[in-house]
Amino acid sequence: ADPVSRLEQDQVTAYNNRGTILLTEGRVEEAVAELRHGLDLAPDAVPLRINLARALRAAGRDDEALALLLAVLLDRPASPEVSNLAGNVYLDRGDLVRAEAYFRRSLAIDPNFTGGHISMGLLHERQGDPEAALRHYRRAAEIDPDAAEPLNNIGNVQRGRALDARARGNEPAAATLFAEAAAAYQEGLRADPDFIGSYNNLALVYQDTGRPEEAMVLYRQALDRDPENAVVHNNLGSLYFAAARLEDARREFEQAIQSMPEYESAYNNLGAVLGRLGQFDDEIDAYRKAVELEPGYADGHHNLGLALLRRGEYQEAEKALGRAIQIDPAYVSAYIRLGDLYLQNGQAAGAIEMFTACLRINPALVIVRNQLAEAHLAAGEVAKGIEEYRRSLRDQPDQPDIQARLAELGG
Repeated sequence: ADPVSRLEQDQVTAYNNRGTILLTEGRVEEAVAELRHGLDLAPDAVPLRINLARALRAAGRDDEALALLLAVLLDRPASPEVSNLAGNVYLDRGDLVRAEAYFRRSLAIDPNFTGGHISMGLLHERQGDPEAALRHYRRAAEIDPDAAEPLNNIGNVQRGRALDARARGNEPAAATLFAEAAAAYQEGLRADPDFIGSYNNLALVYQDTGRPEEAMVLYRQALDRDPENAVVHNNLGSLYFAAARLEDARREFEQAIQSMPEYESAYNNLGAVLGRLGQFDDEIDAYRKAVELEPGYADGHHNLGLALLRRGEYQEAEKALGRAIQIDPAYVSAYIRLGDLYLQNGQAAGAIEMFTACLRINPALVIVRNQLAEAHLAAGEVAKGIEEYRRSLRDQPDQPDIQARLAELGG
């Protein structure tokens, strides 16, 4: 090539390299600018276009990224990487049909494309098929034994199944699945000692299985490698909070927020610490910030409602708890708190509605059934109140207070 062409190529390569580095460092808009400069010189450069699509995705500009990727596919229809990236845009949008089509296309082009197998695994998880997800993750790990991501994903699937088994009361199955999850995360750490997800998720398994000190060690090891990792700071803070180390927890949550100012979970957790420390105004401010950042954050609305209840701001508390139920119709605690609020304020019909809805979700909640009985009594429905107390005693006979209450009612 002549000297001018070589100079232009060097400039294009430099823009691409700088953009890639900036993207890795999280300086997304700067990365976009560098990559666009490169494309001004070489509009058809495929690596620049792919990296720009990645940067646009990181900036939350999926429509622009997808348009760019589809344009690249017109020129390079046999690119498994580009098909996979396009599929991931559709996956994030919830369009599972189009996502699957692009992932299958990437694997049809290259059956040994690790990224395609990982994406198919994520898709199958979204579809509620953990076994199919595991098959793809395991295939990705076979193809690239040095890749930590598929091993980490195997651990995530098995941990999720372990938590489900525990919720169903099957502790032996949960123990087996937790062990399989831990083994996958440990294998991921051997494959790539710098993959932070494996440290974080293995620590979560240790928390799940009652090994908090080992979890703390892993979180600290992760932060030694990535001191600004907001997720790890947040999880370590939660561990400190559970251990009643409130100032340590506060420090970690504040560090998480400093690293990621729009991290709603860290604000929610900080609010819980501030409440325990008696800083109630700051607690409410933290919860309000959490739901401002993520209006669909059920836990944030629930915790805001509880804090407002403690302050006697009942109307605002009712709105917050109602919003939590609207977001998550199975939010048992929100139903209970609203039912209690209505009962205390003489709104028996509202209390009956909340407690009844709660028992539809979990009929075994004896305390809630007792509250429903009281709500019926407050509404003048004595026979219904007596019947609920009788059902409560059938479920849990050893309740002397309820037996005395029934005797008092003549039931």
